[in-house]
Amino acid sequence: MSRVLSEKKEIINHIEHLSNEIFYEIFDYLNGCDIYQSFSNLNWRFQDLITHSTFYLKVQFSSESQSNLTIKDRYERYILPNKHRIISFYCDNQLYYEEFILLSPINSTFNHLESIILKHISTFQFVDLLFYLKSLPRLSSLQIFFDSCEDDIGDIYQLIFQLPFLKYLKVEIDDFEFSGFEDTNSIEIFTKINNLVRFNLCIIHDLPCDLCQALLSKLPLQLKILSVIVFDKDKSYLDANRWKELIRKNMPNLERFILSWHENMDKSFQITDYHKTIPNYFLPFWMEKEWIFRIVVRDDKIDYAIVPHSQKFYDFEEHLSYDRNSCPGVNLNITILNKNEVYINRLNSLFNIINVTRLVIKCSIDSMKAFIKILKLLPNLMMLRVTFLTHPDEFLDAKKDMIELRRCLKNSKITNVTIVNIEDSDYVDFIIDLFPQMKSFSIQIISNCELLTVTNWILYRIKMNKMSHPMKVCIQVNEGTNDLIEKLYEMIDSKKLLKNYTIFRKLDIFYIQWN
Repeated sequence: MSRVLSEKKEIINHIEHLSNEIFYEIFDYLNGCDIYQSFSNLNWRFQDLITHSTFYLKVQFSSESQSNLTIKDRYERYILPNKHRIISFYCDNQLYYEEFILLSPINSTFNHLESIILKHISTFQFVDLLFYLKSLPRLSSLQIFFDSCEDDIGDIYQLIFQLPFLKYLKVEIDDFEFSGFEDTNSIEIFTKINNLVRFNLCIIHDLPCDLCQALLSKLPLQLKILSVIVFDKDKSYLDANRWKELIRKNMPNLERFILSWHENMDKSFQITDYHKTIPNYFLPFWMEKEWIFRIVVRDDKIDYAIVPHSQKFYDFEEHLSYDRNSCPGVNLNITILNKNEVYINRLNSLFNIINVTRLVIKCSIDSMKAFIKILKLLPNLMMLRVTFLTHPDEFLDAKKDMIELRRCLKNSKITNVTIVNIEDSDYVDFIIDLFPQMKSFSIQIISNCELLTVTNWILYRIKMNKMSHPMKVCIQVNEGTNDLIEKLYEMIDSKKLLKNYTIFRKLDIFYIQWN
């Protein structure tokens, strides 16, 4: 026992070397009740830190909690004395909520409460709660997840919109019937939200497109961002002209529009359904506005996202700073690529009508043949972002496939390459050998301590391969600092890796560029 106590004391002594600021950051990820229960009795320093400091608490009542204290115990010990310090409240158990609300309503005594998340609450309980929420002087975020809706959802929304400081609202209903929805006041309530600037709608099933657009047409004129995600078989949602007319007539101030269509690639799936739809999203109305149309087709665990070039594709745009006018076309995102080539054959006809120039893909040794087939189907590909799920040595061992891959890439137009999740220099060698023509090479994400080593190897391999054309190398680290720029200059100059080059940093990304 004495040995255990000694080891515990030694651990505490080591922990005490950490600053208060670090503990505040740690506490930010923890349940406020757990912080008190775990740290308050360690020693005087922690007791003083928790009891008298000004950091705010996050309270969670979760079904996954392993606390041996009852709701009443936690309330009396930790919440009641600290109501003024609670910044967020989370509860995912209806019984916990009922017990807590009997002990204390969530009212103005929680004068720093900014965020509330409630799951599995009934609409009756929530309407009763809304009476008290009006008195919260800082409540800006509210997320409610109903299992079902027994009341008029329009009435509930009207009560929610009376909350004076609300900036973010999310309402999710698992079991909701749309029968008679258009006869309620639900559609009209949105015209009364004078400060609404962003609206996100996720349609799981059975909401006709006509009714959806009738609801959206009532959104206030000052709306700036509209996002619609559709999991539905109603192909009317794909009609570009319908969305065009809706926006033109009802949303004069709209700055950003995102339509995301999701469909399972089952036996009923017909890729020809998109042949007449997709080209309509490449007309000037959509391209000039830089709005986003996104199709996600799911085949088992495979996702394909097809997006016009107007989307600011974060990797290529931010890391490689490409000129979008020089690379028009479509982004294709394949979440997982496996050895089953059937789905590629089914998408082939779609690739014939759209110009895919940017590809995001994850690849393993089992998917090598499928990866090669994808590249053959996309002759205009200019930008590639790949996450290797297999070490390059395994790819190189598949000699026949590598011969085919090199033959496929011989006349490739790919000039911008990004690799993610590298483990050693073999990944760099693999890419540089495959793409000697590339003009931009990006790596995500490495630790700060690896920056000099990785940069040294990249530039050395580029020099050995005699890639003398202008290039840009972009390397993202965990936490970029300006002192690393000077170290990069010193390393490059001392080893004479480059001439006439510049280095600059944007946040955590370092850019090395030369002519």
